Amino acid sequence: MTFTMQVKDEMSKIEPNSIDALTELSAFIRFDGTISKDEILLTMENASVARRIYKLLKTLFNVKPNIMVRVQKRFRVKQIYMLSIKENVDGILEKLNIYSVNDLISYYPRKYNVIRRTNMDNIEDKTKVIIDGLVENQPTIINLANGLKKIIFRISNKKNIYNISAYNKVYLINELKGGAEVTIIGKYNNITENFTASNILLRSLNSVEIIPIYHLCKGLTNKKINEYKEKTTNKEESSNNQQTNKDNNSNEENDSQGDKKDNSNITIVIDPG
Repeated sequence: MTFTMQVKDEMSKIEPNSIDALTELSAFIRFDGTISKDEILLTMENASVARRIYKLLKTLFNVKPNIMVRVQKRFRVKQIYMLSIKENVDGILEKLNIYSVNDLISYYPRKYNVIRRTNMDNIEDKTKVIIDGLVENQPTIINLANGLKKIIFRISNKKNIYNISAYNKVYLINELKGGAEVTIIGKYNNITENFTASNILLRSLNSVEIIPIYHLCKGLTNKKINEYKEKTTNKEESSNNQQTNKDNNSNEENDSQGDKKDNSNITIVIDPG
């Protein structure tokens, strides 16, 4: 048993009060839940945590979730526990103050990644590196076992040409055209002189960037989050512009009223001679 599993096992045995129980269940659903119209699906790898969530749902909402166990054999054999809740879904979400997809981002982002270009002069083997450059060639798709796919391509910058490998990034194939600007985040193998990319950004790095990292679930993707941020920014800018225009109009009215007031205090004397 790993240290993390041991900690989770010990914490799952602590009896919470009603408020802590609601908070704990809310966090699980927000961060690890898949919410659809008629179902809440929770997925976890720890049996103790699964029992804990089952008990919380039964105690707080008198709901008995369906339990499914899936054996995953990829890389190593492990059991995946899935709790499917189809009873009183609306009531549970309302009690936990989750009314829409927007409510799921209440505690986001969960962390930030600092993106800074790596100095490749003295890089250690298999350490995390970040480089940017231009795509040299159209990526090649390689089909591997168990439906896994890998793409390989090259990028170049002012210093060198680098070989890039990326797993399950086939959806980027149309974006990685010759001459496209990209930033590669991954690990570098000094022996093969090859990058294994964990993330590919479709832009170059102009300076140090701070990127928020979000928990994702069904209905809440990076694309959706970016749309929410863009709408919020546009709405704020529009509101500021309206306030500025309102203030300008108010100032103009005040100036006009001031002129009228000043004119009313002017006595015009006509010299009859």
